[in-house]
Amino acid sequence: MSDRNKALLLAFVSGLLSLGMEIVWTRLVSFTHHTVPQSFAYVLFCYLLGIALGAQVGKKACVRSQGSAEALWRVAGQSLIWSAAFDVAAIALYAALPMHPYLDAAYLLLVITLSAGIKGIIFPIVHYIGSLKSDEELGASISNIYAANVAGATIGPLFVGFVLLNIATLQQAMLICALAAIVVWALVSRQSTGKKHFTLALVSGAVMLAAIGLADRHLLIRGLVEREDGRGTKIEFINESRHGTIHAVRDKDDDLVVYGENLYDGKINTSLTHDVNGMFRVYALAAMHHNPRRVLVIGLSGGSWVEVLRHFPQVQSIDVVEINPNYLKLVKSQPEVAALLDDPRVKIHITDGRKYIRQHPEKYDLIVMNTTWHWRAYSVLLLGQDFMTALRSSLNPGGMMAFNTTSSMDVFYTASKVFPFAGLYSNFVFASDHDLRPKLKDNAARIYQVAMAVSGKSANAEAIAEAANNTATRPIQLVSEVEFKRPPEVVTERNMITEYKYGMPFIH
Repeated sequence: MSDRNKALLLAFVSGLLSLGMEIVWTRLVSFTHHTVPQSFAYVLFCYLLGIALGAQVGKKACVRSQGSAEALWRVAGQSLIWSAAFDVAAIALYAALPMHPYLDAAYLLLVITLSAGIKGIIFPIVHYIGSLKSDEELGASISNIYAANVAGATIGPLFVGFVLLNIATLQQAMLICALAAIVVWALVSRQSTGKKHFTLALVSGAVMLAAIGLADRHLLIRGLVEREDGRGTKIEFINESRHGTIHAVRDKDDDLVVYGENLYDGKINTSLTHDVNGMFRVYALAAMHHNPRRVLVIGLSGGSWVEVLRHFPQVQSIDVVEINPNYLKLVKSQPEVAALLDDPRVKIHITDGRKYIRQHPEKYDLIVMNTTWHWRAYSVLLLGQDFMTALRSSLNPGGMMAFNTTSSMDVFYTASKVFPFAGLYSNFVFASDHDLRPKLKDNAARIYQVAMAVSGKSANAEAIAEAANNTATRPIQLVSEVEFKRPPEVVTERNMITEYKYGMPFIH
């Protein structure tokens, strides 16, 4: 292969691997930092810093080479080898060692910067090699190098984010990127590499190839979960895809706890009497709407809420909108909720909730949204005034909406500005065009009826009656009855206060 073609290949691959690994690091940091919106900004800062520092190192290598292409190919090859070995070692160490939050942030700053920096060394080198041409060819050579690098940097995140992570786990994606660096080294710089680096490349490549084919494909996620929850955590379900990571663990009480992107997403639990997941909130809906024929549920998660809703005697159809199709695999694996997948009234739509509302003008009697944490990235798209207004337009007259504030008083306050009635029930908002409080108090019998149907033959009528009465007598508070710690604010897509101003910090 000519130096020209090797330079073009290296420019393309350095861009592809650099931006592809940025996706891997972003997914990793987002997982360990609970998808706070600052995660991407932190990785981007580290990456840009690393590329700048790496370019300086590459510049010095070019100066020292005194025009020797052989010396520059040697440095470029060493950068590829060290890039591959360093990424694997840094991520493996991160998963293995519990860290204090500040040490965690410092470690990430160091290793992500170095990861980007090692790859950044290559870019000025390929430009310098491209400049070792006659003046007539210099402009075209540099333009071609730039074009190849930009093409790689464009394709890298698209390929890793949308293709590779849909067929491989995060761990495998990282190993494949590292192995690709070794392969490119073999193509462009093998003959210029010293014996020590040659051996390192062969050993690293063999280890990576073996790890891709033989190791537990979820070993990285298991390590990160155990790092946070403790060694010996019993993980019963893991699914990784471009849509995100779902895992479920068995807690000390033998309940299955579901996590989406390493955040509590609920438990597989449908019982009103053995309520370990706040299920009384969905049972309360049976009392507050006498005839909920058409139901919309935004967010399937473990399926517990949909399983209870389908036992409401008046329900004729339930549309469930879920953006991550892999929750269906979790639901299918759990006997307590799996039957909902076979209910002809339940239709599951794999799409974004906002997109679904825009494209479906039909009206509903009941809309339920067991919302994600208010401080997660993009949560304002579900919890802001804009989407609440759209959901209100999707309700039939007399219909109601129920959604989780996850204890954000700003979200509750926002609902009170959108709906004629909005009341706080535990951490849920019940909203409608009329006061719902009398219905809850007067219809404990409906709650009892649904709970008996869900429990089936194992029903304890006396315990269910007591739980139904407790559910019906819980208070629903108006905004005027709640004591706020500070003046509440309306959440909008412009101010994003649940994510930033009053959100979770990156170091927590």
